Amino acid sequence: MAPSPGPTDGDRGSAVSAVKPTPFRSASFDDVHGAVAAALLLMSAVPHRDGAGTIGIAIALGNPEEARAEADALAAHAPPGSVLLTPAAVEAIGHRLPDGLALRAESVTTEDGRLTAFALRSATEVMPHALPVPATRLIGRASELRELRDLLAAHRLVTLAGPPGSGKTRLAVELGRLALGTFADGAWFVPLAPIQDDGLVGHAVARALDLSEKPGTPMSEVVAQHLGPRRLLLILDNFEHLLSGAAVVAEWLAGAPELHVVVTSREPLHLSGEWEFEVPPLRVPNDATDPRAAEAEAVELFTERARAVDATFETDGPTLRDVVQICRRLDGLPLAVELAAARAKALPVASILGRLERSLELLTRGARDIPERHHSLRAAVSWSHDLLTPEEQAFFRRLAAFRGGWSLDAADAVTTAWELGQDALDLTTSLLDKSLIRRHSDPGGEPRYDMLEVIREYADEQLKATDEDGQTMERHAIWFLDLAERAAPKLTGVERGRWLDQLEGELDNLRTALRWALDHRRLELGMRLAAALWRFWQIRAHMSEGRQVLAELLEADAEVDPQIRARAFSAAGSLAYWQNDGLPCMQLYEASLELRRQQGDPAEVASSLYDLGHAISCVAAVKDTVRGRTLLIESLELYQSLGSPMGEAWLLWALGCNRHFAGDNQAAIDEIGLALDRFRGLDDPFGLAWALTMRGAAAQVAGQHELATGHFREALPIFAEVDDVSGLDSVIEHLARAAAAGGDARRAVRLAAAAARIRGISESAIMLMVHASQPGGVRPLWHDREKLPLTPEEVERLTREGEAMTTAEAVAYALAEEGPPVVAGLRIRALGPMHVERGGQQLQRWGGDKAGSRQAQAIFAFLFDRGPAGISKDEAVELLWPDLAIKRGDLAFHRTLGGLRAVLEDGRQSGNVISYEGGHYRLAPNVVEWSDVAAFERLLDEAAGLQGRGRSAVLEEARDLYRGAFLDDCPFYGDSVFVEERREYLRTRHETLLIELGDRYAAVGEAALAMACFRQALTLDPESARARSGMARLGAVAEADPV
Repeated sequence: MAPSPGPTDGDRGSAVSAVKPTPFRSASFDDVHGAVAAALLLMSAVPHRDGAGTIGIAIALGNPEEARAEADALAAHAPPGSVLLTPAAVEAIGHRLPDGLALRAESVTTEDGRLTAFALRSATEVMPHALPVPATRLIGRASELRELRDLLAAHRLVTLAGPPGSGKTRLAVELGRLALGTFADGAWFVPLAPIQDDGLVGHAVARALDLSEKPGTPMSEVVAQHLGPRRLLLILDNFEHLLSGAAVVAEWLAGAPELHVVVTSREPLHLSGEWEFEVPPLRVPNDATDPRAAEAEAVELFTERARAVDATFETDGPTLRDVVQICRRLDGLPLAVELAAARAKALPVASILGRLERSLELLTRGARDIPERHHSLRAAVSWSHDLLTPEEQAFFRRLAAFRGGWSLDAADAVTTAWELGQDALDLTTSLLDKSLIRRHSDPGGEPRYDMLEVIREYADEQLKATDEDGQTMERHAIWFLDLAERAAPKLTGVERGRWLDQLEGELDNLRTALRWALDHRRLELGMRLAAALWRFWQIRAHMSEGRQVLAELLEADAEVDPQIRARAFSAAGSLAYWQNDGLPCMQLYEASLELRRQQGDPAEVASSLYDLGHAISCVAAVKDTVRGRTLLIESLELYQSLGSPMGEAWLLWALGCNRHFAGDNQAAIDEIGLALDRFRGLDDPFGLAWALTMRGAAAQVAGQHELATGHFREALPIFAEVDDVSGLDSVIEHLARAAAAGGDARRAVRLAAAAARIRGISESAIMLMVHASQPGGVRPLWHDREKLPLTPEEVERLTREGEAMTTAEAVAYALAEEGPPVVAGLRIRALGPMHVERGGQQLQRWGGDKAGSRQAQAIFAFLFDRGPAGISKDEAVELLWPDLAIKRGDLAFHRTLGGLRAVLEDGRQSGNVISYEGGHYRLAPNVVEWSDVAAFERLLDEAAGLQGRGRSAVLEEARDLYRGAFLDDCPFYGDSVFVEERREYLRTRHETLLIELGDRYAAVGEAALAMACFRQALTLDPESARARSGMARLGAVAEADPV
C-alpha cells in the first residue's frame, strides 16, 4: 500500500488505513473505496488463528495528517480480525459496500475516550432479511452476478427470466445476499409458487415481511404503507402464473422511492422501468479434451452434487468424458445436471449417459425437501407447459420437429399455426416470454429460435402422444427439401456464402429430415434432398456423412422416379470423386449416365458426361485421359447446342484439366485460360477460383512460377470468404510448393503443415488426386518435408507452427509477404487531383486488361485511405456497384481487384501487394514509397516542436503540399461518404496551418503574405471567424499605415 501523493477526496483529503499490530503502520489512498478494498485483501492474506484474524484495521477520512492519527488511534483498539471505519469514512462510502458485507455500529474505547466506529461484517449477520439459506454453495455465475449487481444498482425492477430449471431462484437469492448490505431495511424473499390467485400476491409479501392485517385495508395497501419509507429489497420468486397481478408491483415501486424489486419468472412483467435479464445455462466445455473441462461450471456442478451422494466420485479420464457429454446433453441446465448427478450413487456415469440418450425417464426423482414441481425434470418442464393455452400447447409440441432451431417462417409452415387460429409470431412471442424457447440471430441478423434440448424432448413426447406426429414431421421434411433445392443452384454463385451459412445453420434439421425420409420409406423425398445437398456437404466438410446417407438411400429397394435416382447417383459419385475414391466414383457416374440417356434429357446427359469424363481424366485409379476427352467433347457439344455459357465454361475448364493430367501443361494453361475468361464474366466465383487454381497448378508444373503464384493468391481469398476448406487445402498446398521452389524452405514447411491440417478437416482428398494423377505421380509436400534443406529439429518445429495455425491464420500467412520485400515504389499525390507514379511514369490503366480502370483506381484510393484498417468486399461493392444485381457484385469486385493487383505488381514477382486477413484487404506496408498526405502530416508534427522562422518555414513546406481537397477528383471514391471524415480532417489541419501562418506574417509586418494566407483559409471555410478577424486586423493596420 503506497502513500497517496496528496489530498484527493474533494476537499476532504485522503482515506487512511492503519494496521495494528504489524511493522507496517499506515498508508494513504485516493478514496475510501480503495482503502476498503486494500483492507479486505490484507485481511484475507494474513494467517488466521482458531478461525479468527490476527490483525485489526481502521480506515479514516480527512486531512492526511489528521486522518492518519485518527486511524492509528482506532486501529490500536480494533478487535483482531475486524475492519473499522470512522463515521466520515462511512458517509463517503455510501451504499457502495463490498458484496455480501454490511456495516455495524460499534463503540471503541481509546485513550481519548469512547469513539463510534462501524465494523464491516457479513451482511446476513447484521441486516434484517428473510433470505433462504441454500443447502449447497453456488457453482459459477460470477459474471452473471457482476452484471446483476450493476443492474440492481441502476434499476429498481430487475426480472430474471429463463426456462424452468435454469437456476433463476438460486441466482436471485445469491444476488440478494451480495446486495443485502446496501439495503438498510433488508432483503426479503417471497415464494409465489404456491399462490394460484393473483389477488393474493399482497398476502404473500405481507407474510414474508411479518405484517399483520388491518381491518378494512387491503393487504396490498398494508404492504405499500410498510414499504413507503424504507430502503428495502423484495425478491418475488416464480411470478409467471400471476402476471395479471403485476400492477401491484408497479404501485409499490411508485409509492416507495427506495424500494428495489427482483423478480424471477418465465416471462417479464412488462412494467415500466423493468429491466430483463435472461439467465443463461451453465457453461459447458466443447469436449473432455479441453484442459479446463473439469473446471467448467456445469461439470463442476455435476461433480459436486455427485460427491454429495458418493464421496468416492472422481472425474478421471473416462468419467470426465461421460460427465462432459451428460452436461452437453442437458445443455448445462442446472436443475437437469443436479438431477442427473443425484443418480451417480446408483448408476455409473456411463449408464446415466446411456439412459439419457434414450429418454428423460431417469430423472424422475429429486430430493424430498424441494418443491413438488422440482421433483423431476419432467415436473419442472410440465410446470410451464400446463400453464399454456391449448393453442400454445399445440404450437409448442409441434416445434419439437425442429432440431437446432428454426426461423419464424419455418415454424409457421411446420406447425400450421393458422389452423390454430393464431399467428405464428404471436404464439412465438408467448412461448418466448414464458422462456420455453429462446431467441437469437442468425449470421444475417434474422431472428432465430430454439429450445433447450431437455425442453424439446418433453415437447416431442407430447407430440408423439397425439396423432399429429406423422403430419408434422412430413411438413418439416418438405420445408427443408424446399430450402435445399432453392439453395442448390446458388452454392457456387456470388450469393454462395449466405446460402452455405443458411444450410450450415439448418444442418441438424436437414439431418432430421433425411433420417425421417429413410425411416418412413420416403426415399424419393430423401434422394431429392440428398442430391440438393451434395455440394454443400463437399464445400463445408460433411462428405463422409453425405456418402453414408446416399448409400442408404440408393441401397433401399423402392420405386423412385429414374431422373431423381440419376441425380442421387450423380451426387454420390461426386462425393466419391472429391474423396479420390476412383472405382465407386466411376460406377456411380456411369449408373447416372445410363439412366439419363434412357430419359433423353440433353441437359442431364451433358451433366453426366461432364462428371464421368472429368473423373476418368484425373482420378488415378480409373484414369483414361483419351476416353475422358471424348466424353468431355460430347458434353461440350451438348451444352453449346443448349446455349449454356456456364456449361461451356466448365467444359473448357475440364478439357484444360484433361490436358494437365495428360502431361501437356502449356495446352492446359491455354485451355483453362479460356475458361478463366468465361468465369470472369459469369456469376460463379467457385468456378473462377478453381480455374485460377488449376491453371496455376499447370503453370507451376510448367515452371511458370510467377503466373502460378499470382493465380493462387487471387483464388485464396475467394475460397476463404465462404470457408471452402477443399479449396483452401488445395491453394495453400500449392503455395507451399511455390515457397519450396523459391528457396524458402521454412515457409514451405509451415504452409504444408497448415494445408495438411485443413485437409484433415475438409474430408477432401482432392490434392492427393491432383498429385497422384500427374505423370510420374507426386505426393503432398507435407510427406516430403524432410527432403528440404532443414535440420530434423527445424522441420519438427516448423511443422508444429503450421499445424497450430487456425484456418484464418493460415490464409493470412499464405497471403502475407515473405522473403523478398514488397516494393512497388509508388509516389502518391492525393491532396488535390490524384496522381500516382512509379519509376517516373504515371499509372493510368488501373485495371490492366482485366477490369475497368476507374473502378480499379477507386479501390486503390479506398485501400490507400484506409491504410492498416483495410476495406471489406461489401464496402467496395457498395461504393462501386450499388445498382448492380447483388449476385454480380462479388465477381465484379474480384475481377477488378485482380486487375489492380496485376498493375501494381507490374509483371514482377514482388510479393503480395494486396493482402487479405480477417475479412479485409490491405495494401502491403511498403507498396507506397512516398505520399503527400504522409509528408503533410509529418511536416505539421515537425513544426509543432519548432519556434520562430524555423516553424514558419516548415509550415510553408506543408502548405505547398496541399493542392486541394483529399482525393478530390478520384472516380467514385472522391464523391463517396467513405472519404468525408478523412477529407474534413485534412482540410481542418490545412485551415489551421494557414491561419497560424497569417498570424505569424502579420506579427512581423508581412501584411501581404498574411492577407494571402487568410484569404486562402476563407476558400476552405467561408465562415471562418479567425480568418475574418485576421483580415480585419490587417485592414485596420492598412488604414493607419498605408503601404
